Amino acid sequence: GDHRDLHRLIRRQRQMCIRDRADGGASWRKSIYPEYKANRKPFRESVPDIPWDKIFKEYDNLLRNIQSFTPFKVFKIKYIEGDDIISYLCSTKDSNQKAIVVTKDKDLLQLLYLPNVEIHIPQPKGKVKVYNILEEDIVNKKIRLGDKSDNIPKATSFSEVVRNQISAGRRKGCKLRLPY
Repeated sequence: GDHRDLHRLIRRQRQMCIRDRADGGASWRKSIYPEYKANRKPFRESVPDIPWDKIFKEYDNLLRNIQSFTPFKVFKIKYIEGDDIISYLCSTKDSNQKAIVVTKDKDLLQLLYLPNVEIHIPQPKGKVKVYNILEEDIVNKKIRLGDKSDNIPKATSFSEVVRNQISAGRRKGCKLRLPY
């Protein structure tokens, strides 16, 4: 999956610094919005024949092996999600350095607001779709429409959109962008 695509891309791009990321357990977002990703546990419980604990443990073992036996640097920080780590790394890199993010998570397309960032999304049959220009205002769209996968409801009023953006902007140092 993602790691094979990443290895292929690295060989093509010959990048010097490689980083992998991992979620660090319960997210800081849950302390602000307790329903954040609350829909995931009931889903896992609805499929009892899948050994979720074993899968998560094996994933942690995989990350340790990647850190130990490959040129990848794995970042796993308690309460911090992988998206936050990637965002931080992209926003603090040297301005002349290009960041290439290989992911299937389209939420990371919002990083295209930053200079010298490319998002590579693996496609079927070994193809990769490259994004280097933000094609739509993903952040405002998510605020207005919500995000079912993270259990975030859509904004119900213009004032709620503004409040959400101000709150998000304080955490990320972003400017307020009105969607209307």
